[in-house]
Amino acid sequence: MDGLSGKNPVFRSKKIDCQFGDIMKKTFFLNNARYLDPLCRWILGSIFIYASLDKLFHPADFAQAVYSYQILPDIFINIFAIILPWIELTCGVLLIIGFFKKGSILIINLLLITFLVAMTINLFRGLETGCGCFDLGNTSDRINISYLFRDLLLIGMGAYLYFSNVTSHRWRRDSSKAPSM
Repeated sequence: MDGLSGKNPVFRSKKIDCQFGDIMKKTFFLNNARYLDPLCRWILGSIFIYASLDKLFHPADFAQAVYSYQILPDIFINIFAIILPWIELTCGVLLIIGFFKKGSILIINLLLITFLVAMTINLFRGLETGCGCFDLGNTSDRINISYLFRDLLLIGMGAYLYFSNVTSHRWRRDSSKAPSM
């Protein structure tokens, strides 16, 4: 029986899975995942842990930084200033140790996109507000275009982690369902 003629669907299915697997193995994500995944997880996790510390110890200063963005309604500012640092800390720790990777990567990516949008809005508004990212005491730290590029770089790292994680899990799941002969 010819595997390409379609008369033996099991053989044909394996042939397609095999070809798909060969293509996937040649991609950047899977070839470098062994080295890049832990490195990117460590970098993003460390950044989020570090960013959360000053906010955790100085919630009033962080609430003032959030208020200066003039995006959230006043009623949400305090609760946001209390909850966000804990989310950053939790996701950073989970990302580094490797538990709930998909969820923490997704949350970190959503946070990064939200931060990028908030900074972009204030940059276009012309508001001279501090970033509020790492050092709340540094009042001379104003949002500029370099912060947008920094966030885009971090979003790229987060996107790599998200798509390499999703792709590798789907491939493992699909290959385990392949019929055996």
